[in-house]
Amino acid sequence: MQPEALERLGDTVLGKNVLVTSHGGWTDAQVIEAYRSQFLIEAIFQQMKDRDVGCWWPMFHWTDRMIQVHGLYCTIALLLRAMVTRQAREGGVELPLTRLWAELEQVQEVVNVYAGRAGRKPPVQQRVLSKLTALQERLVEVLELRGEQPPV
Repeated sequence: MQPEALERLGDTVLGKNVLVTSHGGWTDAQVIEAYRSQFLIEAIFQQMKDRDVGCWWPMFHWTDRMIQVHGLYCTIALLLRAMVTRQAREGGVELPLTRLWAELEQVQEVVNVYAGRAGRKPPVQQRVLSKLTALQERLVEVLELRGEQPPV
């Protein structure tokens, strides 16, 4: 191929993307923005299929109805995860999803119940969190995981 022909191809065709859309009312900028944000949806599908943090597998259903219900609660779980991730990000904690869940999994709570004397007093409850790292402490604060302490 001659250098002039290769240069003409490079200027007109090579390295270009042709975007085709059925949204005739969209502006060029809206089409380009939708195309460039496609990776976000692809990342969500990857999360759904990930067996560590995903929610689709394992699926122990065989009927269409049960598979649809499974899909519904997997979608709800995905939305809840997105909400927690967003709340953490808005609180200044920027973590990948797997690290965020790993940190939250280590936060544990114990409720100590002390019986009242001779059955006359109601039992007293005391909530105690496990020993937290600074990052876990920040997550507990941002996600408002410390509930109201009942009176002792």
